[in-house]
Parts: sequence; C-alpha cells; structure tokens
Amino acid sequence: MKITRCRVDIGHASKKGRCNGMVKRSSTVSGADALTTHNKRARKDIQALRAVAVVAVVLYHLWPSRLTGGFVGVDVFFVVSGFLITSHLVAKPPARIVDLATFWGRRIRRLLAPAFVVIVVTLVLVRVFLPSTLWRGNAHDATASMLYYQNWHLIGDAVDYLGGETARSPFQHFWSLSVEEQYYIAWPVLIGLAIVFCRRRGSTRQIVGVLAVGFVVASFVYGLTASYTSPAVAYFSTFARAWELGIGSVLACVAPIASKWLRPHERGRSFALWVSLGALAASFVLIDSDDVFPGWVATVPTVATALIILVEAPEKARLTGLFSARPVQFIGDVSYALYLWHWPLIVVTPFVLSHGPSWWEKCGVIAVSVALAWVSTTFIEAPLRRNRLLERRTRYSFVLAAGLSLVVVAASVIVVLQTDQMERKTATDVVAQIAKSPDCFGAAAMDPGNKCPAHQPLVTSPVYAKSDMSPVITDCLNWPPFESFQSCTYGTQSRPIKRIALFGNSHAGHWLPAFEALATARGWQIQTFVIGVCQPVDDVVKFADGMAGMSAGELANKCKKVVDNALNEIEKGHFDLVVMSDLDRKPQASVEDYAKTMAALATPSRRLMVIRDTPAPLDPKNEPPDCVATNPDNYDDACAGTRSAWIGYDPLADAAKKLDSPNVTTVDLNQYLCGPVRCPAVIGGVIVYADYNHMSTTFARTLAPYLLPYVEPLLIRK
Repeated sequence: MKITRCRVDIGHASKKGRCNGMVKRSSTVSGADALTTHNKRARKDIQALRAVAVVAVVLYHLWPSRLTGGFVGVDVFFVVSGFLITSHLVAKPPARIVDLATFWGRRIRRLLAPAFVVIVVTLVLVRVFLPSTLWRGNAHDATASMLYYQNWHLIGDAVDYLGGETARSPFQHFWSLSVEEQYYIAWPVLIGLAIVFCRRRGSTRQIVGVLAVGFVVASFVYGLTASYTSPAVAYFSTFARAWELGIGSVLACVAPIASKWLRPHERGRSFALWVSLGALAASFVLIDSDDVFPGWVATVPTVATALIILVEAPEKARLTGLFSARPVQFIGDVSYALYLWHWPLIVVTPFVLSHGPSWWEKCGVIAVSVALAWVSTTFIEAPLRRNRLLERRTRYSFVLAAGLSLVVVAASVIVVLQTDQMERKTATDVVAQIAKSPDCFGAAAMDPGNKCPAHQPLVTSPVYAKSDMSPVITDCLNWPPFESFQSCTYGTQSRPIKRIALFGNSHAGHWLPAFEALATARGWQIQTFVIGVCQPVDDVVKFADGMAGMSAGELANKCKKVVDNALNEIEKGHFDLVVMSDLDRKPQASVEDYAKTMAALATPSRRLMVIRDTPAPLDPKNEPPDCVATNPDNYDDACAGTRSAWIGYDPLADAAKKLDSPNVTTVDLNQYLCGPVRCPAVIGGVIVYADYNHMSTTFARTLAPYLLPYVEPLLIRK
C-alpha cells in the first residue's frame, strides 16, 4: 500500500507526498494603510514584498516546474503579517476585552467580505462546472474556509486513509489564511496577559519581544520535528507554522532600536538588502516540493524577508525606484484579493475548457484574477474597511461575520443534501436493476456465458460510487499511528458454520463485500485483519519516510508489531480458511518474505487462499467516479485503461505460486474486471471503483458467484 502523507495537490505534487505548493496572503491590514511601521512612514518596500510573494505563488501554481520554489511566498507573507500586526499591537497593546474586540473587528472588516465573495462564487462554479463527485467535498471545504479551520480540515484528510489523495479543491489555499487568523486570535490575548502579569518587569516592547522569542523557539522546534515525522501536519499546522509569523513579531519589537543604528549606514543596508533579495530569489528557484518543508529550509525565505524589512531600502538604493514603481505597488495593493481569486480560477478552468489550459489560457487566468482582485479591493474591501458605522459599533462587525458565515454554511448544506438525494436514488436503482436483470449486472456482464450487450445504462451514479467503499476500509482499517488494534466480524455472528480470516492491506479489505455476501447466505463468519501501509509479512519492512508522527524506523517497527498481532490472532482464532490479498506493485516486501508468512499460515486444517491483486488506475487526480461524472456520454472510452497499465506486479501471488503448497490456492478473477486489451471503468452498469484503486462495494458483491467455486471446496475439511 502506497504511503500517502497528504491528499493536497496545489499545482505540483511532491514525489514524496508532501503538501507543498500553497501560499498565504493575509495581513491584518491591506492596501496603503498597512504600510506603516514604528516610524509611521509609508513602507513601499513591504508592499513590494507582497507583490513579489503573490506573483511567485501565482506563477508557481500555473507553471510549477518553472518556478519550483514559488510556494515559499507563503513564508514571505507570514513574516510581513507578523511584523505589521505586532507593530500595531505593541503601539496599542490590548488591555481590556473591548481592545481585543476592536482588534478582531478590524480584521473582520478588512478580510472577511472579500473571502466571503470568493467562497460563494467558487461554490457556484463548483456546482456548475465540476463533476458531481466533487460537490460534497468542496462544500465541506467551503465551510472550513469560511470558518478559518481549513488547515486542520486538510490535516484531518491527510492522515485519513480515504482522504489521502483526492482531486484538487479550489478552496485549499484558504489553509494559510486559517493559520494566520488562528494566530491572531491567540497572539493579542497572549500579549494582553503578558503585559498584565509582567508590566513591572519591562516595557511593552520588551515583554512582547521576549514572549515572541519563546513562541518562535517552541514553534520552530515542533515544526522541525514534525517536518520529518508528519510532513502533512508540519505543513498545515498552526503550531508548526507560527514561528514564521513570530519572526515578524520579534522584528516588530527590535526594529525601532535596530533602525536607529542602521539608518546612517546606507552602504551596509544596501549590501544587506541585495544579499537578502538574492536569498529570497534563490528560494524561489532552488527550493522544490521534494525538500523537507518547512523544516530548516523555510528559514531561508523567512530570515531573508525579515532582513529586507529591517534594513528598509535606502533612498539612494537602485532598488528603491523599482519598489516604488506603480505596477509593483498596484499588485501589492491587491495582493490579498489576488491570492483569493487566482487558485479557484486555476482549478475550475480545466473543467470549463474540458482540457488543460494552454500557455495563453493561463495568461488569461492571470488577467482575470488581477481584474477580479482590483474589483474586490476597490468595491468590497475598501468600503467596508472605511465604514464608519462598523468602526463605531464593533459588535456590528461580529454580526456581519456571523451573517456571512451562516450564508456559506447554509449553501454548503444545500449542496451536501443534493448529493445525499442522488445517493438515495442510486441505492433504489441498484435494487431494481438486480431484480430486473441480475445476469448482466456488474461482473456478470463480463461472463461470456451470459451474452450481455457491450454497453448498458449506468446504474450506480458517480456520487454513489464515490462513497461505495468496503465497510472494513471505512470502519475497521488499522492505520498509523496504530493506537489500537482493530478487527471486525461480518456475516453470521452466532455459532458460524465456518470461520474465515481476511488478512492483508486495503486490497484485502475491498474483497469483504463479496465474502460477506457468501457468508450471510451460508452461515459463515468473516473476521478482518486489514492493515493499511504495512505489508502482511512476518518481517520488518523498511520505509523511506515516516508518517503520523513516526520516523521511518518507528513506522517499520510499529508495522511489525501490528502484523505480529494479526498473525497471533489468526493463529489462535481456529479459522477454517485464511484469505490474503495485497497491493504492493513496487515491492516493499520480498517474495521470500511473503512465502515465509504463507507457509506459517497454511496448514491442512486451515487452508490459505491468495487472491491475485485487482486492476487499478492508480491516478488520484482522475478517479473513475470523477471521470464518469465528467464524461457521462463517452465514459467507455474516456475512463477505461489498458490491461497492461492497470494490472501490476503482485509479489504475493508470485510467492504463492513459488511456494507450490497443496494448502495454498491462488485465485485470479481479473477476467471479470478486464477484457483482453482494456479495463473498463463501468461494467454491467456498475462503476467498478470507489476511488483510484479500490473496488466499489456494489461491484465487489457481483463477484461473489465467481468466488464461490474457489472458496467452498477449501472449507470442506479432509
């Protein structure tokens, strides 16, 4: 089973499964009035930093192989935001609850309305242009984005087996906004408490500076550790990213003092500016999504950004004129809105065009994004930011936030209810079709004796197929960090005639519906020992990377313990038959390891059945249900794959053949999933796969009659 540490793919997927590629823009203030610091002067260099960062992000998302490190623009924004916000909080520290409310109300007025408009428009685009299989997930993403917990939502999906790899969501870029807003919910509270309890131990700037340094150290250590053990968590977690905002906060405390010493040294400042810009440019070009990130690598763009802000471009520096150029300042002014709009347009455009955008079409996406950003900034963000009523009555800002949030939540619920209705209709259609024409439903359509038509009407809708996953995978899968061992029983629960153990990774689990159908009718019982990530062998299997908070070595040892637990339970469970199946196309375990394990499991009184692994497209960006939904009129051609591509090497089946034991039987039912040349995505009106590699429950059940002739003889004791 392939290890998936992150489901997210924004523009460029890491070869190691890391979730690089999303960038952040959300400072506490936007436009011109965000450009003042301790010296109360306009800082065009900061606005230029914003422009550079957002341009890097946009270019990376459109041409990830050309600007491999463009995603570090997120780090630039974090530092800039930490500097500006903390500068404001140090100048006007929150001493009362009303001060906190005023601060948060200001953020609501400046940030929430543009985000609301983008979320609503994007949800409409999803409903109109994206396949129905993506509606439910995007509805949940819309709510998570509006309520600013999108980063934790993505972490949940990243560590969830079924959420590990899915199609790109047009809302995913809200993760960084969520990180920042969570920081600014906690940070002013911590500042207020620190000032109350430490007011006699130093000035406000000193107290906040010490607090920020402690915050940076703790967050950096956590983020560095998590980068190697749980990359998805490290990338999205507020705790792992807070140090980057914290660097800006530290800078806000030391800049007034440092600037007095630096200001006379224009040559030194110019040199430091050029070095910092060079480091930032190198980050955009040299860092890529295969690097451990944030890790140590993120210190380069963050420290470079902090130095650029600290030295402040000297008036005589050659770069000062470039920083002040109107196009640069314009992009800086609309950078927040540009960040909001560009990603949804990038994700939706291929669905609108029905093909990947060309170079010119990508340029069109940029133009539309900039235009929408200007409209949002001019006619939505600016008027609300200057609204006197909202400024005077802070509670109205919170009422506005609640109202906008309720609209998004309600719209999301409506979309989810629509998909639920589609699923219920399909369930009724499946029952009706089985009663009407069982001989050509699902796998039976591939039986040459049934003489079924080549094409039959679609019975299982794409929305239904998307959630039509084997129950053992959704409810009883052992998955890192393996906090407890899970084993479930299906079929006859009381005094079963025969007992069967189902053992392997999730590709053993997707056979459960077929075995359950046989067991229920014949008084058998199925007990599952299904383990994700690990291979079902009695040996330590090495991993290249860790996950779920574990290093690669810890993961290997934990897998050994979980597999040993399963083998011990099988050994003492008095089973009549053990069934094994496994996905291991790029073998982690050797044929010898599999053979050794099978030899221990197979006895004359406990036979072993090895089911050859099923075909699978293994393309998480184009799952069969999504493909069928996108191509309702030609899914037979558009969504099928070649037999050679979809049927991979199976070391478990190879080991069974080499073992050549009378107690081991190998079963291959792939003739019911593939023809001589092609493997269809729809067979007998049933979508074969629930995702990019697991059979749907409905299709697996239709394989039960073809499984029975192999299973029944093995359950007859000799």
